[in-house]
Amino acid sequence: MSGNLDGRRALITGAGGGMGRSHAVLMAERGADVVVLDIKTEGVEETAEMARSKGVQAMALAVDARDVDALTAAVQGAGPVDILVNNAGVGGHRRTIEEIDSKSSTRYDVQARGAFFTTKAVVSAMKDRKFGKIINISVDLRHGRQRDGEPLLFSEVGYLGPTKAWAGIRAFGTFAMRSRPGLHRYRHDDLQSTSTNG
Repeated sequence: MSGNLDGRRALITGAGGGMGRSHAVLMAERGADVVVLDIKTEGVEETAEMARSKGVQAMALAVDARDVDALTAAVQGAGPVDILVNNAGVGGHRRTIEEIDSKSSTRYDVQARGAFFTTKAVVSAMKDRKFGKIINISVDLRHGRQRDGEPLLFSEVGYLGPTKAWAGIRAFGTFAMRSRPGLHRYRHDDLQSTSTNG
């Protein structure tokens, strides 16, 4: 089967439904054991069960990505992973800078800050094993498509910088990439490859 992930273990955030669930189920179909994380307890348990139906092991973590201590403890407690998909995000309405209030930081806290600390929790083990794939799910900000305005732009910028920085750990057999659904699809054979070139 193309893109065989037998023997690999993947962590997918924001996997309580939607695109995160799709990533988890597809990787399970390719043979990877999965760890699925989301704030939605029922959703993440359903995703784990769907993955198990593909004949792999699955662990469900119900965690709020804004709680860094709880997030770190849960991810590290789940054990090493070979693949990390930072997919968690928050929807919203278009806002201008004048309309942004303290609650608007939720998007940044979940998507940018949450992704950073999730990666931090797994990357040392990836480097020790000299294998790891980090995928940051993003959106297309071109051509006026930033429907949620400034909060989305700030969280995306906060996402892009670490992705570029993490590319520097290729020397340890690990690589990071940014995937914008609808524009770019990562290849599952890339996830299995041991090449440091990704």
